[in-house]
Amino acid sequence: MNTRGVAPARRQKTILLCVHRGEKTYKEDATLETITFRFTPTKEDWVRATRARYRRDWRTWLSLASAGCLLLMGLCSVALYGPGFSVVFLMAMVPIALWPAFALVIAPLSAGHQVEKNERLRGETMWQVDDHRILIKNRFAETVCDWGAFGKALETEQAYLLVDAVNKQAFQVVPKRAFDSPADEAAFRELLARNIDGFD
Repeated sequence: MNTRGVAPARRQKTILLCVHRGEKTYKEDATLETITFRFTPTKEDWVRATRARYRRDWRTWLSLASAGCLLLMGLCSVALYGPGFSVVFLMAMVPIALWPAFALVIAPLSAGHQVEKNERLRGETMWQVDDHRILIKNRFAETVCDWGAFGKALETEQAYLLVDAVNKQAFQVVPKRAFDSPADEAAFRELLARNIDGFD
């Protein structure tokens, strides 16, 4: 029984219909596994997902490392030359630290605010996926695409993020609570591994 407030995921086998020399034949060894699940996105989903997305961004870690080096150099300059010389390092550290501040604080909070304002982002969403296509549907819109629409996928403790292949800052969030069982989630993870090269 599903006790998490989401509709249970459904899996089904689809038999491919093949045409060979004008005759219809069923190819049972070429089945497609279709996974269907529903969930209602929340503000917390988008805040956590956005923060996780930027945590996997090399620019965030480079900025943090650079700011840390400058801070260390500033502290050393205080000990060696007095507080006046350290101002140079502190001033240089400020613009470098802006990126981590944006990535880990401003951007996640902004994403959560957008969800609160936009009903389209927090309506119940249905996903239906197999090896050939992805269907994403809610009461406002329906989107059908192939796996090539996503250039990367990330797994966090609480969700999967599918990153757009063109706009690297855009992504879809699939909370793990959408799956009714570990088997359903494992099947979805296998689809990601098979169809998205950049899955980690």
